[in-house]
Amino acid sequence: MKPFVYLFVLTFLLIGCSNPEKEEVVSANAFSNYLSEDLDNNYKFFRNNVITVGNHHFIPIFVNGRPDEYPQKILSLLQLFEKLNPDLKVTGWSIEKQQTAYITSSQIYGIWIDTEPR
Repeated sequence: MKPFVYLFVLTFLLIGCSNPEKEEVVSANAFSNYLSEDLDNNYKFFRNNVITVGNHHFIPIFVNGRPDEYPQKILSLLQLFEKLNPDLKVTGWSIEKQQTAYITSSQIYGIWIDTEPR
């Protein structure tokens, strides 16, 4: 009986966790997804993943490491955001991250960007 219950729970989790409607999903390789050479692909990826409410935007990244390990990629991502949104002026930005503690590892969750219309 227990194997049947485990199989049922596993099947339920696999089916319940899938999301066929979303074309792209941010992965551990998020920088390469955002910063590919194809600008049209970058635009599509941004539109599918960046969360915008009013003049505030969140670009999910979800990579392991500290921000000081990725300065070029983070700044390139901000530059790309400005390039894809020429009608917006960036007024501020910050990085959402997990601080390194004794038992945890460093994680960059994403970038918060505040804007105003040009």
